[in-house]
Amino acid sequence: MDENLDQSSNYQNILQADGSLFDKKADFDPSETLALLPFSSGTTGMPKGVMLSHKTVTNIISIVSNEESGCARGLQLQPETGKSQSSCFSVIPNYHIYGLTCDTLLPLYRGAKAVMLPRFEPGLFLSCLERYKPQLYNLVPPLVAFLALNPNVKSDVHLAEARHICSGGSPLSAVVAAAMEEKFLPRRLDLREGFGMTECAVVSRNLEYTYKPGCVGHLVNNSEAKIIDMDTGDLLGPNQPGELCLKSPMIMMGYYNNEEETKQTIRDGWLHTGDVLYYNENEELFVVDRIKDMIKVKGFQVPPTELEKVLGEMEGVSEVAVIGVAHDRLGEAPRAYIIPAHDELDQDMVHAWLKDKVASYKQLAGGIVFVKDLPRSPTGKVLRKELRKL
Repeated sequence: MDENLDQSSNYQNILQADGSLFDKKADFDPSETLALLPFSSGTTGMPKGVMLSHKTVTNIISIVSNEESGCARGLQLQPETGKSQSSCFSVIPNYHIYGLTCDTLLPLYRGAKAVMLPRFEPGLFLSCLERYKPQLYNLVPPLVAFLALNPNVKSDVHLAEARHICSGGSPLSAVVAAAMEEKFLPRRLDLREGFGMTECAVVSRNLEYTYKPGCVGHLVNNSEAKIIDMDTGDLLGPNQPGELCLKSPMIMMGYYNNEEETKQTIRDGWLHTGDVLYYNENEELFVVDRIKDMIKVKGFQVPPTELEKVLGEMEGVSEVAVIGVAHDRLGEAPRAYIIPAHDELDQDMVHAWLKDKVASYKQLAGGIVFVKDLPRSPTGKVLRKELRKL
């Protein structure tokens, strides 16, 4: 044991230090001065400017670059040595927090090569993979699906040096994950999901090398979380889905010029994420859905992602998105928008597939619509609000 342990300082006290012990004190308050203004994704409403202070950005860099905190651990994004340089690859816009954190701040801090494309174009995407041979990929589920399911993507050509694929922005299909791991055989792929939001850049990161569907890992260091009942606000225990609330040094200062939304989001020191999650006995977090996307059928809460997962496992379904629509008997009912993989797929086949797999109130009483494409944000998230407009 360190003999000087009694002379150590509490980490939280260090964070709260005013800097008066330094020779040159900054002439501004790092915790109250705006450093970055990324925008929320706007998947459930209008995008909002999210004010991140200098202190918040410093904490973000500390977490994502720290080997033991989870974000850099084992990702082989090693510091540049003069003889070697790791590389990462993404097409995620840097004005969103995922790209800003994982594709800008982390590579800059580690001295890694960051290969970025302004937009997704299949030909350019594949040529860059073949040329730059990145080890780390920060992607969204549609791009993971492209790598996993497109026959033109060759493991020994386009993914020759790939070691780690991190997926975020929305839940990753278990079918896509299995196809991705199979494409890598006999090599082993480290496939992980993480969770964060513009209002709190890094919430959790998965340290496990074994992929678990829906699992986004453990809460990152120096953060607190609780799961509360969406109606009563009561504290919930393990395996009970509810709203995730956070306390963290990475939480935003507030929304730019929007005091009312800020008060609705940060209450009693807790950031109310608007996301439905649960944790298990090992304190691993699992994403369920957005509160605003939950479908209320006769008082029952139906997560669209649950139905999307089941439907996504059906042969003939290329992609699917589920929303709630008004129903005269049920109040709301699930409706599926499906991109079919072939022309033979029809509504009766979909209903038959779902019949014995989910409860009666989760059936597609709102109908099935076959479409050629799904509306998406620049980060690849399906915009359910656009489907509702239809």
